[in-house]
Amino acid sequence: MIKANTLPVSQTTNFMNGIKTVKMPGSQSIYQEYIHHGSHDDKHALTDLAHVWEEEVIPVQWHQGS
Repeated sequence: MIKANTLPVSQTTNFMNGIKTVKMPGSQSIYQEYIHHGSHDDKHALTDLAHVWEEEVIPVQWHQGS
């Protein structure tokens, strides 16, 4: 399972705040403004995704769906 606190949310926040806001999407059709102005929940979601990326393990809860 994912190690707790591998990447703090504050580091994700710093990353999100450091993104330059441009009006055109990147190669994956994601507008940088969406990331830069993300909500508190977005920061936690990106942090969780970074944990999955680092550990290369998908949490069991993600397999269950909703």
